[in-house]
Amino acid sequence: MVTAMTLLTTLTRGGAPDTAGTKDAESTDALEAAISKAQADLEAAIGSTAIDKVVAFPRGPKGPFEAPAVAVFLQALTHGQHHRGQNASRMRQLGVTPPMTDFIVWVALGRP
Repeated sequence: MVTAMTLLTTLTRGGAPDTAGTKDAESTDALEAAISKAQADLEAAIGSTAIDKVVAFPRGPKGPFEAPAVAVFLQALTHGQHHRGQNASRMRQLGVTPPMTDFIVWVALGRP
């Protein structure tokens, strides 16, 4: 049976999809249900944390400051993405094709 993850892994490795088993592929309904469950689990986890809590920082652009935990969480999620984009842009300027850095591709490749 061809699963969505198997197909994604094959495509990200430059392979051609195995269309022989596509009749047995996961249904859209099954994928939607799995995504909905993952989203509900994430919402439950986030809902159980104190995202309104204020976090104190000893240093900032204008000295010590405070920020809501949700802002700190967003910073943690996006900061690495910013630097990957900077590196990819510079590589392209130098005539080099940057490697794939999408997180979901890393997961699909077995987290090498």
